[in-house]
Amino acid sequence: MAKQIEAVTGLVERINDKGTGVKVNGEWLNISAYHALAELPKAGQRVEVQVERTDRGIWIQSVEVLDNGQVHACRCSCAAAVAVADGHLRSCARYAA
Repeated sequence: MAKQIEAVTGLVERINDKGTGVKVNGEWLNISAYHALAELPKAGQRVEVQVERTDRGIWIQSVEVLDNGQVHACRCSCAAAVAVADGHLRSCARYAA
């Protein structure tokens, strides 16, 4: 059976603590041991990710960082948002808590 590859484009919302997955458009995308990435994108960067969906998860085949690597604020109801160094995007309301 041929692989079904699809593109997912959006902001990186979060990188998991182990560096084995990124959250884009509310979905966790897993980094495959078979398709290692030279460098992880940063939280807040807009990316186009080629993924394969299987019964075991969504697996990253490749990542292209868009917008010359610019880090964007998340789109939340809060007017201000910050990208913090630990790889999380937090709105000001959640960051202040």
